Amino acid sequence: MENKIDSCCLCLSAVNSEEADILTMGGYGTPKYLCPECAKKIDNVLSGRDYDSIVLSLDELNASVIKSNVDNHAVLASITKILADGAERANKIKEGTLDFDKELEEKKEEEFEITEELEESEEDRLLDEKEAVVQKKLDKITSIVSGVILVAAIAYLIWYFFIS
Repeated sequence: MENKIDSCCLCLSAVNSEEADILTMGGYGTPKYLCPECAKKIDNVLSGRDYDSIVLSLDELNASVIKSNVDNHAVLASITKILADGAERANKIKEGTLDFDKELEEKKEEEFEITEELEESEEDRLLDEKEAVVQKKLDKITSIVSGVILVAAIAYLIWYFFIS
């Protein structure tokens, strides 16, 4: 399969869109890709533990956005939020007020969990099976009726053009 080459939405370096991370979705559902370096910097900003490396990543990301003259609104909104959250996080690390364990717990809570209400019940499965049986019968009837109509149309055309 041929690899599609796109560019990083922040630094404009070439990326393989099959393997690249996505920062956000642009207009018409167009993905905005990240190169591995920018993705690594964003990850460091959002989950790193060293103040100096986070500040360095923030500075490098900001410089990339300015140098590349990023003007896509979706990309700008996403990266602005990331930079603001990262700067706040870095300040909390510098002050010593960031609780890494609490932050990890909050991230786990944000992850989507399938609750009991969302799980498929036995009744749902039985209903799906019944609907599948009914759909199969309707498909068979529709196929037979279509076949009969097609045969009748062909017979009429043969009679009309060749016999009459």
